Amino acid sequence: MLTTIAPSQQDTYIKLANSLNAFFEITQIDVLFFSFSGTLIYHGDIITDNKTIQQTMDPDHFGKSIIFPIVLNNQVWGFTMCSSAKSSNHRIQVSKEYLSNLFNSHFSEHENVQTIVLDPLTDDQLTKINYLSTILQLKTSTDNVLPIATDTNDEEKSSTERFEAIKSIKEATHYICENLNSSLTLNSVADHVFLSPSYLSRIFKKYMHINFINYINHQKIAQAQRELILTRKPINLISNVAGFSQTSYFTKTFKKITGLTSSAYRKENSEINRIYTLPRTLEWKLTDSVFDVSKIFFKNQNLDYYYESSNGFLYVNSIGDLTDSNEKSGWIFTIDGKQPTTSADQIPIKDVSVIQWMYVDFR
Repeated sequence: MLTTIAPSQQDTYIKLANSLNAFFEITQIDVLFFSFSGTLIYHGDIITDNKTIQQTMDPDHFGKSIIFPIVLNNQVWGFTMCSSAKSSNHRIQVSKEYLSNLFNSHFSEHENVQTIVLDPLTDDQLTKINYLSTILQLKTSTDNVLPIATDTNDEEKSSTERFEAIKSIKEATHYICENLNSSLTLNSVADHVFLSPSYLSRIFKKYMHINFINYINHQKIAQAQRELILTRKPINLISNVAGFSQTSYFTKTFKKITGLTSSAYRKENSEINRIYTLPRTLEWKLTDSVFDVSKIFFKNQNLDYYYESSNGFLYVNSIGDLTDSNEKSGWIFTIDGKQPTTSADQIPIKDVSVIQWMYVDFR
């Protein structure tokens, strides 16, 4: 454990911070170190604030990473995270050797202190660690039948549970978007992220603010709408591509969401030749409007956009390289398969699963 190290933890962390900065300068691989005592070292800073630690280590901030566990005197002491953006297998091996030398050099002067940098954790191992963490949290909450006095650890536990829940939801939504052509169910997605179906359903509703099954169905129907409009594929094939095992169930679901049969929808929207689809994400805030989240999407996709307001109605007249032309063409938007009659800046994203911007060319 770290308490065996002299003269002080702070001195150790300062030396590690300097060495990790040197590692970054040499390899150009972004790196951080986190000890299980609750200390983060990143870009020369020694951080102990839980909120800052979570924000720094969040994949949306740090990016995809490779994790090397660090063992100190036969105990897992912490881990380093290295950005995997530019990491080949050779660079991973070189990074491990460098980190091993780095940690050994710091602790070799202390008697009876041995450090080992383990091989990087695989995606499967990380998923199972997340699964184990969730099981233990659920078991703890079940066992704690008697009321327990609140202390400062409660807030930390709540933050940790939220962090794990959000991580699981991100994995689930990514899996859904990548497998829309499969027969997705609550059970199948829960199995993939190693959660119980009831727990996944509960945290999904809590943090995404929408029903899990509705989210999947709206994503599938949005994909089917694209296929119906932009291709001439037969409806039974589009049904299969959208992951429906039976065309009859696809037809029923499609009409329930859009208000039209798939054939009628294709006919009524034959003039559309460009579609941008925005599935709901955790980053959507309840205070946002449809236009707010659309602007973020356009920016992330490097799409220029222009809009104007007339008589209190906001109108988007250009996205990317397509602009309206004397009422002969223009942009419309749909929410969960239907076109609203209200301006995009006036519609809150509460209960919205998917937004689509469509360019209509009446010529």
